[in-house]
Amino acid sequence: MMSMTYLVFILVIVTCSFAKPIAANRVVSPFLVQHESALVKRTFYNLDDVKKADRRKFLEEAHKEAVDMARTALLHMKDKKYKHILRTWFGDRHDAGSKVEKVLKAYVGDNKKSQGSTVLSQVKVWDDDYNKNKAGTRFCDIVDENGKKGLAYFKFKNGEPAMHFCDRFFERKGKADFLKNKCGSIAEHINTDSTTRKYRGANVFHEFMHFPQVGEKG
Repeated sequence: MMSMTYLVFILVIVTCSFAKPIAANRVVSPFLVQHESALVKRTFYNLDDVKKADRRKFLEEAHKEAVDMARTALLHMKDKKYKHILRTWFGDRHDAGSKVEKVLKAYVGDNKKSQGSTVLSQVKVWDDDYNKNKAGTRFCDIVDENGKKGLAYFKFKNGEPAMHFCDRFFERKGKADFLKNKCGSIAEHINTDSTTRKYRGANVFHEFMHFPQVGEKG
């Protein structure tokens, strides 16, 4: 699923010349035109258990950015000049483009408020790091063989789709950080080894790829 996240992120980056810097508290895709009469109220993923207001806001904005990122990728899926990106990650599989497109559509849905498909509201974000290994160590405290810790995860809880975001996630960069100075700051935040780990929108998008109603649609 990481290749999917990276692909979508790259599709957005290569179209960055079309983007305009935005305020951190106003996350709206430059590709979307909203008509108030056509707006349909949708729910985000469920943030009721997130107790800190600043974290709820961060998660809401990250989610909007992820949806806008996916919508932007959808707008350019048929563009021949980006076909090489699909080939880079999926080879010459003739069905790669259609599969990616199905997953993106399952995520974005048909709403106009950057909140994504209605199915996303089935996922609840928990404050508690509920995923423990056999030794009883919580996910966010586990250090792998390379000395790295996890950032977030999707894992069913009590039979319901759920997520948890570690404290480190709330240090990730937002859309405005990448678009400021006419995208001139992108090089400060990404590299080929950790592109999708630096951007909070990519982090949220990646976790939703584990949600069967999105990731398995393709």
